[in-house]
Amino acid sequence: MAKTPQGTMKELRNEVSKDLTGLAQELHQEIVRTTPRRTGAASRSWSKPPKVKDANYNVTVTTSSLPYIQPLEDGHSKQAPNGFIQPAIDKITRKRQ
Repeated sequence: MAKTPQGTMKELRNEVSKDLTGLAQELHQEIVRTTPRRTGAASRSWSKPPKVKDANYNVTVTTSSLPYIQPLEDGHSKQAPNGFIQPAIDKITRKRQ
């Protein structure tokens, strides 16, 4: 345990950063797992989340540059007619409550 208020704040920021990094990685894995697959290009297109270095709550979980990711999320796939990103977010949120 830190001996100064500054040390305590640093420890708290480090813990929050670790937790946000874990959340981002868990959500990334769930999104990749539930991405509709025909050729596999969409699931391979997701970038891995960076580690959260500063707990500023401005975290990028994952991105995809494929132009048809949004149509897939909008239900243009028989494999995920209700989308897959928001359901992945909902699942991880429920799991962490």
